[in-house]
Amino acid sequence: MALVLHAGNMNKNVFKALVAAEYSGVEVKLVQNFEMGVSNKTPEFLEMNPIGKVPVLETPEGSVFESNAIARYVTRSKADNPLFGSTLIDSARIEQWIDFSTMEVDANIAKWLYPRFGYAVYLPPVEEAAIASLKRALGALSAHLASNTYLVGHSVTLADIIMTCNLYSGFCRFMTKSFTSEFPHVERYFWTMVNQPNFKKILGEVKQAETVPPLASKKPAAQPRETKPKAKAEPKKETKKEAEKQPAKAEAAEEEEAPKPKPKNPLDLLPPSKMVLDDWKRLYSNTKTNFREVAIKGFWDMYDPEGYSLWFCDYKYNEENTVSFVTMNKVGGFLQRMDLARKYAFGKMLVIGAEPPFKVKGLWLFSGQQIPQFVLDECYDMELYEWKKVDITDETQKERVDIRGNPYGLLAAHPLAPLVSLHHLDYVQPIFPGMTQIESLKKLTTAYEMDPSRALQQSFCYNLKRPRNSKRRFQRSNRGNHGKTDPSRLTPDPCARPVTYFLDHAESVDGDRIRTRYARHVEDLKATNKGIRHILNLVL
Repeated sequence: MALVLHAGNMNKNVFKALVAAEYSGVEVKLVQNFEMGVSNKTPEFLEMNPIGKVPVLETPEGSVFESNAIARYVTRSKADNPLFGSTLIDSARIEQWIDFSTMEVDANIAKWLYPRFGYAVYLPPVEEAAIASLKRALGALSAHLASNTYLVGHSVTLADIIMTCNLYSGFCRFMTKSFTSEFPHVERYFWTMVNQPNFKKILGEVKQAETVPPLASKKPAAQPRETKPKAKAEPKKETKKEAEKQPAKAEAAEEEEAPKPKPKNPLDLLPPSKMVLDDWKRLYSNTKTNFREVAIKGFWDMYDPEGYSLWFCDYKYNEENTVSFVTMNKVGGFLQRMDLARKYAFGKMLVIGAEPPFKVKGLWLFSGQQIPQFVLDECYDMELYEWKKVDITDETQKERVDIRGNPYGLLAAHPLAPLVSLHHLDYVQPIFPGMTQIESLKKLTTAYEMDPSRALQQSFCYNLKRPRNSKRRFQRSNRGNHGKTDPSRLTPDPCARPVTYFLDHAESVDGDRIRTRYARHVEDLKATNKGIRHILNLVL
């Protein structure tokens, strides 16, 4: 006996079973002349599905309803069907993506779609939440598909069939090109799938929606009531009462249709700040030259430490960043999901390193003194980063914000890879004191050519008594500790300020060793007396 599918219109829930049947070589017949509202109300149908919903699959063993369950039954009708994977982990991941497709993609498409077609009450906050949740789901899906052709393994599985059929409703009805272009890997995946022969046989030609459908109007539905013939004499009183109630209902309906005011974001309730975020974004975007003098100076002139806060972020799992484009997609997806904070935040992200694993770091400006709670709740990437609030009273931290100015703050933080692009010399102050940018670069190049592996590795040492505190292997000085230094504080007392050594000279020794000389530099607070205080020699 062939499997018989009871369904009305051809839709994504019917497609799941039919496409699975095509891939599995299982015969599934559609019931002819099925009429919604009639056929699904018969006693025979209600015996198969008590709530009268479609589709329902009739099998020799009994009936099955719910579209995912039907697709699973059809797939399992063929022994050892590759649509369910060949290993235990593949099967689990197929089920994982089926659940993801149902709960994160299909559910949010329905929340967006149904009110637009009049199947549910339209509430703007609900639609906005549905769109935000759908974008988050598509962002996660796009990130996965950036390095995978299919959801699981290297061929089509049941997860791909159900995901594609669920996406079909969105692509065909309201997910326009301008919406889906934010998720290029989802686009590539969807069009690849719907053009597979087994999909195309069931779905036919698929065209993407060009516009989002307008809201279904409720006013025409009220007209038939007004054209009803007048009732007999006795019921007139009741009709009159109903007529009195109708204007009230109409007013209530109009009130219901009117967009409700959005609930205020807690950040909107904060005291007004003197810093206007849009002014800073405009200055940042429009400054093409003299970035430090114009944009960075402008930022600190605008910055309101009471109304805003700065945060460093460092990705926790950099060891996983072994593929460059996957790492870039990961960061790109994070920035997409952070778009919900556009009104209250500004951020820059960096992917660092010429070779894997790549380091991901960033700097963010948020309204308020803490990271907004709605960002932590909505953007699941936040927990993947270590967040540290910038102390702007600490000059080294403050300089790290200005990556186009003095590179000392970044280098002194001992990054595993330099955060300063040396090809932007016009935006970076000289690395070595008392030199021009070009002179500094020549000195650095000389050392680099002699020993590339140690370039920029041993430029800073805070505590001569315990040099390992600086995380660099400096030798001890026979002169002891020069003052009680505290690198976390900036002080005018030269004896208490950090002792800084810069590369002074590098030379080859005996053909197989490199001798480097470092000059102690003390910033001259009285504009006199700069330069070498004593020399530290290292033979490496």
